Amino acid sequence: MKKILLTVLALAAAVLTASAQEDDALPISVRLGIGMPGAGHEYFVEGRGSYTYGLAGIYGDYYGPVTTSGTITADISFRVSNWFAVGADLGYAHYGNTLYSGITSQPKKKRSGSALYAIPTIRFIYLDKRGVRLYSALGLGVGKYLGFDNLVYSYSITYEGGVTRTYTDDRTLKLEGQATLFGVEWGKSFFAFGEVGAGTMFTGLRGGVGYRF
Repeated sequence: MKKILLTVLALAAAVLTASAQEDDALPISVRLGIGMPGAGHEYFVEGRGSYTYGLAGIYGDYYGPVTTSGTITADISFRVSNWFAVGADLGYAHYGNTLYSGITSQPKKKRSGSALYAIPTIRFIYLDKRGVRLYSALGLGVGKYLGFDNLVYSYSITYEGGVTRTYTDDRTLKLEGQATLFGVEWGKSFFAFGEVGAGTMFTGLRGGVGYRF
């Protein structure tokens, strides 16, 4: 995973360096947005063991539905030609749900988790006229999931001689991909944007505002 990320970053740096030699004034865009949740909603599931058979299955404690803030994003991009830009997309999403009493249906405790994303991106611009830009984008990076119990597995192995050791399989750091299938920006220096995308940072719609230097 580290080799893939280093390769992506090296390619982006090479493109920026080559372009900077031709034109030192690279157009820079910064944006703030919010999108529909991505993979984090799938990873943050109901607690295991909350369901059993018999009376305990009827009156046992249970988790309510998962709520989320959506994915809040901030990105920066460097336009290196009329049709091509490179940059980085950062994202944050909050997830939570509540454990309820199976007898009284009253809340007993809450739990929450956070997802952090850092995704280098490549953007392809295929229309730029009169303050309207149409583009698509691809990104590959990492996601870190905090408070996601189901992504951390503990297990024990008993070896010959009766020695038992416990191991932890931590899958909270993941290789993540993100694609913007269609994006549009309206405006010149100050602009608004909307996107349709699919990936682990967000899937569905994302929108926000940005500024071009």
